[in-house]
Amino acid sequence: MENGSIMAKYKLLSQHYSEEDKLLEPGTEVGTGTPFKWTRPPTTEMVGLDKEGKAAVEKEKLRAGEMLDPLNYLPMTTGTSVPGAGPQGIENNPSNMPGQAPRPGSQLPDIEDIEDEE
Repeated sequence: MENGSIMAKYKLLSQHYSEEDKLLEPGTEVGTGTPFKWTRPPTTEMVGLDKEGKAAVEKEKLRAGEMLDPLNYLPMTTGTSVPGAGPQGIENNPSNMPGQAPRPGSQLPDIEDIEDEE
């Protein structure tokens, strides 16, 4: 066992480079009992073919889970200082940013102004 990893057998779901630096195609079996040595941890693009391999792939999927979720990379924006975050009046309407003329119909009266008119 090199690099402290377990010996297991995997099937590739996508192209990988072997430890001998050979390009292996999807469907290739690597690891214990195959011509292609695999002593590194598995990737999420592998399927474990034995008990050790299945456990190692599941562990890797849990470890990489946060990195695989694209929603984790979206910026978080809150507050009314963000254009478009508040009521969609002329000052908060993203289409009415500085340097742009207001769109027709985008200059809606404030609710306070409507209540005062009655």
